[in-house]
Amino acid sequence: MTWFQFHQVSLITIPANVVAVPVVAEVLVLALATAAIAPVAPPLATALAQVNGWGAWLVIECARFFGGLPGAQATSAPAVATAAGGRAPRRRVLLGAWPRRS
Repeated sequence: MTWFQFHQVSLITIPANVVAVPVVAEVLVLALATAAIAPVAPPLATALAQVNGWGAWLVIECARFFGGLPGAQATSAPAVATAAGGRAPRRRVLLGAWPRRS
């Protein structure tokens, strides 16, 4: 889909996800634990939120690192993307802007 819409393909998706996905899972679990603990023990929830912020920071830095590598994306002309997959989907269909009936 990104190739058809943006005419770019990420070449580093798999290595970036190998690094980031375990951290994202931990961030999610910690966020849910923080939300559950917050009404009972706000100071503990604050500490957990701080630790969770470090995990979120790591995910952001991972995205910056992998996205900044030389050759991280391959760009193609719209005609190449269209020829490879037949006909590219319309932008309004991807955005969900359906025509209105009177």
